[in-house]
Amino acid sequence: MKHGRDTHFGGIFYGFSPDGMPCSTAKYYWVHSEAIAAAWRLYRRTGDESFAADYHEFWRYSWDHFVDHDHGAWFRILTRDGRKVDNLKSPPGKTDYHTLGVCWDLLGKTGGSLIKRQSA
Repeated sequence: MKHGRDTHFGGIFYGFSPDGMPCSTAKYYWVHSEAIAAAWRLYRRTGDESFAADYHEFWRYSWDHFVDHDHGAWFRILTRDGRKVDNLKSPPGKTDYHTLGVCWDLLGKTGGSLIKRQSA
């Protein structure tokens, strides 16, 4: 996260080069959903509260920017400052594979414990 986190606008860059500079400042839905799962698993394995904080930060950013609260699903790509690039979501055949897969995985493993903690 040293190079991946966008400390100015929030969220996570799509990718960065070996020198730590972003290759693309776009924000992709699948990067954020997989980061949510990784942060949760790191927290559960280590007990390090910084990973729990990452988990909540990534969910908050995704909820605020990626989730289409009117029609469901997540927008695919955002600009660096969190604006959607277009109205497209998961292409046919993918149907929210990353987002639903991560949610299913987390709920199955946690019983919702971190999710409940966020809303408390």
